[in-house]
Amino acid sequence: MDEMNQEVNETQEQVKAEETVEQENISSEENTVSAEKKAKGKKGILIAVISVLVAAVIGCGIWFLVTNATASKSWINDFEAAKTAAEKGKKSIMLLFSGDEWDDNTSKNLKESVFYTDAFIKKAGKRFVLVNLDIPLDEDGVSEKELEKLYVLAATYALERTPTLVLLDKDGASYGTITDTQVMATTDELFKAVDLIESNKKKIASLTKKIAVSKGIQKVKYIDEMFEATDVNGRESMIDYIREIPELDPSNKTGVLGKYMLFLAYFDVASHLQNNQPQEAVNCFLNLTKIETLTAEEKQQAYYMAAYLSAYTSQGSKELILDYLKKAIDMAPDSEVSESIRQTYNYIEQTPTENEATEPGL
Repeated sequence: MDEMNQEVNETQEQVKAEETVEQENISSEENTVSAEKKAKGKKGILIAVISVLVAAVIGCGIWFLVTNATASKSWINDFEAAKTAAEKGKKSIMLLFSGDEWDDNTSKNLKESVFYTDAFIKKAGKRFVLVNLDIPLDEDGVSEKELEKLYVLAATYALERTPTLVLLDKDGASYGTITDTQVMATTDELFKAVDLIESNKKKIASLTKKIAVSKGIQKVKYIDEMFEATDVNGRESMIDYIREIPELDPSNKTGVLGKYMLFLAYFDVASHLQNNQPQEAVNCFLNLTKIETLTAEEKQQAYYMAAYLSAYTSQGSKELILDYLKKAIDMAPDSEVSESIRQTYNYIEQTPTENEATEPGL
């Protein structure tokens, strides 16, 4: 107990010191779906749609899986069982998404050369519960309920390709993802990447303590540092911290207010769409355009997403969508994405709607 109190006191002293320095500074200077994926039949289409929607709406279960019949017993194919084992063994989870039958044998070859070797299993098994979830090519033997679980987990971990390796805590929260097959090519290279992720996890634990005892601008800076250190698939777990930022830094002294207002908008859009509230989803971005402290580029993104969602949900007329796109362009005409928005504007303007196409002379 004395050691724990000492650690908390040291953390508090460190935070106070950093806050003092920060106040002095302030006073003086006010994470694509692979084109090569063999998406066949209903499965391929649904996975592609889910991945694109996740990427478009929010940087947002359980895959049902059939692993190789000859797989090592050290790898299991039951995600819930893996979480139970991780809890009991006080371990993290190493989750391997594979596509043995349909990713040009990439998954199958890496299993044979790395993942399913005795050397890898011995090394990884000391630190992780190993779970391999393989995406079946033939869905005929898979029930609707199992397929539903599969799609939920695909969205949860934003799966875009196989093989993908995801590191999870015992509760199933992602703290690291590896998709580079060159990194996976050898046990040594793979564990260099794993060790880097594990080191980052310790950094996040340290930042969590600092956030707990800090306030104001310094707290925002710690939250931002944690956000950047967190795997893209695990950032939703920070939502309560992020919702504090507008109150902690209303005048945007840190310069990150817009970044997190946009993140909150994407997060809330997903909820509104799920609850069949399309106009509320559009309003998430329109409301951002009224915040004076946001940059022109941030407001440009907000107007563009308002246009996108209006078209996606059929909430807006062609004129309204063009209006949002025009405002997006005008906000930051020389930004890196302005030309792309102009092309979208021109395409929509020149494409007749169903009503226009049926008018005489068209």
